[in-house]
Amino acid sequence: MIRALPKKNSLLKMSSSALNFEVTHTCNTTKARVGRLTFGRNHTSRGPIDTPVFMPVGTQGTLKGLTPEQLHQLNCRIILGNTYHLGHRPGPDLLKEMGGLHSFMHWDGGLLTDSGGFQMVSLLKLSQVTEDGVKFQSPHDQSEMLLTPEKSIEIQNVIGKDLSSYNSSKKLQITTLSY
Repeated sequence: MIRALPKKNSLLKMSSSALNFEVTHTCNTTKARVGRLTFGRNHTSRGPIDTPVFMPVGTQGTLKGLTPEQLHQLNCRIILGNTYHLGHRPGPDLLKEMGGLHSFMHWDGGLLTDSGGFQMVSLLKLSQVTEDGVKFQSPHDQSEMLLTPEKSIEIQNVIGKDLSSYNSSKKLQITTLSY
């Protein structure tokens, strides 16, 4: 979880042992902020990331119509991977065999994963909320997947994400777990 550090030279810094965020500019009129996100422990190939940032979504381990080289030419530094979709295809077994999503995609930039919880709403016709989690029917082969918080984290760990987001009952939280 990110915690705020004391202000220094009017710049807001937020940090954890693995993630640092620094607000570098604030608009006096709109209060919009520009900042820099860096990953700890010398993760230089995956940071820093200047914000706001364009973050394309690689739903099933690919960005349609763009290669990793083209993304680098566009100065893209981070991609969002969808836990629900990656849990179906290509699936955690293949991702594990390939050494994670970075290797599978030939992507050396940052990866942020979501919890898969949005699909509970967007794929309402394919899901059923239970006491144990959300039961989804695959749109590909009709198989069932029970997505629990534990299963979501398990898939995200196999993906090899740099950042993961998940919804708690009160707010969106960001954590870093992988190196």
